Amino acid sequence: MTVEEFTQLIAQECPTSLPSALQALWYAKNQAWDKAHQIVQNDHNRDSAWVHAYLHRQAGDLSNARY
Repeated sequence: MTVEEFTQLIAQECPTSLPSALQALWYAKNQAWDKAHQIVQNDHNRDSAWVHAYLHRQAGDLSNARY
């Protein structure tokens, strides 16, 4: 998926066919930080870990982002 394709999805309902990391980014972009966090904190793969850290950086929680 390209950045442009992902950006076009932002105005739509979150596609459940997206990988969990992209779903979390979709929710984060739509101001639903808690939902985004919930998705990635329970998913144990590299992409979700990266998005989880990104979300904590955005929230200013650097100690949790390092984890």
